[in-house]
Amino acid sequence: YFRWYDNTAGGNPMADTFVVEISNNGGSTWTNLETVGPAGAGVSGGWIRIQHVISDVVAPTNQMRVRFNASDLGGGSVVEAGVDAVQIQILECADDIILGDLNGDGMVNLLDVSPFIELLTNGGFQAEADINMDGVVNLLDVSLFVDLLTS
Repeated sequence: YFRWYDNTAGGNPMADTFVVEISNNGGSTWTNLETVGPAGAGVSGGWIRIQHVISDVVAPTNQMRVRFNASDLGGGSVVEAGVDAVQIQILECADDIILGDLNGDGMVNLLDVSPFIELLTNGGFQAEADINMDGVVNLLDVSLFVDLLTS
């Protein structure tokens, strides 16, 4: 998700927080994913992209919920908050994948270059292209892909 949060204005600035929580039991209990504020990084506006690996926080279930709570509890402060582009990705990796083998022929070779470039330019995900295994195919995978091609 992308978030915007600003609590730096008004007569009592930097007194409030923005809390993101997740539940894996339909909202019966909640676990903190992120708390922004009352002071520090991320409290003066601007869209910030945030990513979490949910399985590092709670066990994924079919009862997942997420909530965003921007508080304005103190006196005389101005709080602005927004959330956009919330996205859930489910990544499944087969045990027998070969990193860099995007066409599935069992080898990393020039036939894998075009599909790799396609993923980089148009987005999308394929486990074989996520060479650094960070859950996203991006420029951080390029030099590692080239290393696989030339080794």
